[in-house]
Amino acid sequence: MTQKRLFVVRLEHELVVLADNAKDAEKEALEADDLEWDAHAQEMRYLPGGYEMDEIPWGHRDPAAPDRTIKEWVDLGAAPKLMKPPTPEQLEQLKLSLPDPPKETPPGVDQES
Repeated sequence: MTQKRLFVVRLEHELVVLADNAKDAEKEALEADDLEWDAHAQEMRYLPGGYEMDEIPWGHRDPAAPDRTIKEWVDLGAAPKLMKPPTPEQLEQLKLSLPDPPKETPPGVDQES
């Protein structure tokens, strides 16, 4: 197990940019180097969009394994709050524990919708 933790950090900064189109505005904003960013970090509960488990996270590098991936850090316990997808067995168990759907329409519910 590791004492290190994976965090999702949201960086935000709003700018008003004059440009010919949205793509140019984004490019201009990304090139600005004198911005002060607001940062908010929380322990990783999900994998943010655009990331894959086989990527190397930002930050600490273990000298013994500098190319350790997000998945490898997760396997070492660096993301204990990560919501993992259910296994096929868990999905089957869930199906078995759900009640059967009602056979008659409850009062006040339109059957044609």
